[in-house]
Amino acid sequence: MSRTSQLRDEARRVLDSIKTGSHQKRAYRKKVLFRFVNALSSTEFVPPSWYGLNKNHITSVVLYWRNKNLNDNSIRMYLADIRYFLQAIQHDISNIDNRSLGLNRSREKDKRPFSPDCLQKISTKMVILLLKLQTEFGLTLSEAFRFTPDLHIREQFLLLSRDMTNNSSDRSVEISTQSQKDVICLAESIIEMNQNPIKQYGYTLLREQYRHEIIKAGLSPKANYRYVYASQRLASLEKANKPADAKRIVLSEMGITSLTLWRYLNEPG
Repeated sequence: MSRTSQLRDEARRVLDSIKTGSHQKRAYRKKVLFRFVNALSSTEFVPPSWYGLNKNHITSVVLYWRNKNLNDNSIRMYLADIRYFLQAIQHDISNIDNRSLGLNRSREKDKRPFSPDCLQKISTKMVILLLKLQTEFGLTLSEAFRFTPDLHIREQFLLLSRDMTNNSSDRSVEISTQSQKDVICLAESIIEMNQNPIKQYGYTLLREQYRHEIIKAGLSPKANYRYVYASQRLASLEKANKPADAKRIVLSEMGITSLTLWRYLNEPG
């Protein structure tokens, strides 16, 4: 069996064992890995196994893709899934982030990471709430759209029901900071009884309003801002808990896997 066939078979076995994400996303990851293997074959620089893969291999593939007129944005997207796969097999390769591989774009300067100052440029309270539910409680944007104060707010935590969570499981998020309490007050003041943002405004109008305000604030409407919560919550918990226990709490509150948490901490947005 050729080296490329061995790499494809191993990638297929690993990715088939990972059940996180939609079927479409899992199929896309597999397609990216196979495309990467094909590129390795074209460079005639194929490692004997995935554990033999190093930065030189990846650099060669990036150069090959560029010579094939693949734009840097596409290459960055492919590399995100390749790094995800390498994390899944616990194969750590140093300096394969986008900057180290020369994949910076001048256009990226317009996509600033989240900071509290961004909120001052948002004039719509509902959009502020949607963003803060992501950054203060770790909700996805979809969950924030379906957040119903009367149903989900408890005295000391949020109880998120499986009919609206990203992993279709009940989960709870502790209310432990004043900023979180302020978000609760905001939600209760602008969302009507037994309503959520979608029911109150309609999905199309709400989505367009969110997109407009987020861009105006200098952020990307496509970014996932729950990474802010993951980073801040983990740092806070580690002050009073063992790292493993702190990580376990964050995984439970956000309904994510260790791999997803790693991506939130290392590839925010």
